[in-house]
Amino acid sequence: MRIILKRIIYKKDLDMMKPIAVNQLSDNFCETISKEWMLVTAGNKDAFNTMTANWGGIGFLWNKPVVYVFIRPERYTFDFMEKSDYFTLSFLGEENKSIHKICGSKSGRNIDKVKETGLKPVFTENGNVLFEQAPIKVTFCSNKEG
Repeated sequence: MRIILKRIIYKKDLDMMKPIAVNQLSDNFCETISKEWMLVTAGNKDAFNTMTANWGGIGFLWNKPVVYVFIRPERYTFDFMEKSDYFTLSFLGEENKSIHKICGSKSGRNIDKVKETGLKPVFTENGNVLFEQAPIKVTFCSNKEG
């Protein structure tokens, strides 16, 4: 699966979320993904799942902005990723490791992660799921070409 970054939403204040170009990002995403972890979320307000990841990256490939994440087929989130045109990454910061631990060790098949963690979902105009607690929120278009 090839994932191409189409649009990014990045703002700390929910009321001021707006699309910006990937070259305007100043965060060190290698360090953020590795040390702070992230939530990978796919689906819509009717049904979605989120999982913790600390692998993947954001960058450029053949002069196009890209993001890549790796999700095993047996993970509950995998089916949502396959069926969705978009997915999101939410960076909660190191202070929310307890949320990451639940979302990384429990399956959404068996528990309601939003209820269990206190996450507050926010839905974009495309129906993508982000979380209010995340100071950094990004949404991506999936291009599922072989």
